[in-house]
Amino acid sequence: MKEVRSQYILALYTAGKDAVVDLPVSSFHYIDTEIFIEGAFQIICSRLNTTIVTLKKNKQLRSLIGTLDADTCEWVKDQAEKAGNESFGEAKLTSLSSTHDLVLKVLQISSTKPGSKSIQQAHSLSILTGTLLKEMEEIE
Repeated sequence: MKEVRSQYILALYTAGKDAVVDLPVSSFHYIDTEIFIEGAFQIICSRLNTTIVTLKKNKQLRSLIGTLDADTCEWVKDQAEKAGNESFGEAKLTSLSSTHDLVLKVLQISSTKPGSKSIQQAHSLSILTGTLLKEMEEIE
C-alpha cells in the first residue's frame, strides 16, 4: 500500500496537480519515502530544467543563469535527461513556487533520514529554486 500511495502522489505531481496533494509530516509513514523521494527528484529536475532552458532563451532573463550554482544546474539537467521529459509534459506548466514547495517537502522527508545523500540534493535544489524565485520576483 505504501508503494501505491507513493506512486499515486507522484502521478498527481507529474500531472501538475500540486494543489491537490496534501502531504503533512504525519503522513510520511503512509508512503514509501525512498520511492517518493526518487520520483520527486525526477519531477523537480524536469521542471527546473525546463525553467532554465526558458531562461536561456529569454535575453532579458538570461543573466539569472549566472546567479545559479553551476554544479546543481548540471545535475538537474542530467537528472531531467535520465527521467525523459516526455513523461512530464504537463509538469512543464507548473509554477516555480509549486516546484519549490515540492522541494521543501522532499527536504523535510529527507531530514527524517540522517546521513542520507538526498538531504544534500534536496538542500541544493531548495537553494536553486529559492534563488530563482527571488530573482524572478525582483524582475517583475
